[in-house]
Amino acid sequence: MSIVLQSKRNQEFVKTLAGSWTPRGEQAHQFPTGFNALMFCFHHHLHNMQILARFNDPAMNFTIPIADVDDPGR
Repeated sequence: MSIVLQSKRNQEFVKTLAGSWTPRGEQAHQFPTGFNALMFCFHHHLHNMQILARFNDPAMNFTIPIADVDDPGR
């Protein structure tokens, strides 16, 4: 399984921890845990994101939306 971060707005993936993006999932940065991915979003103030867990069998893949903490509508 690999854990990556994806923008829900444009479907791009976090490519590097320095902040570059890619439309190609195979080039996405792989986080060691979902918690690491979540904390990356919080520390970099990323909004409208989701964690994507990818498996060898794509039918097993799933996403977890990340709530925008500073969203005044929450």
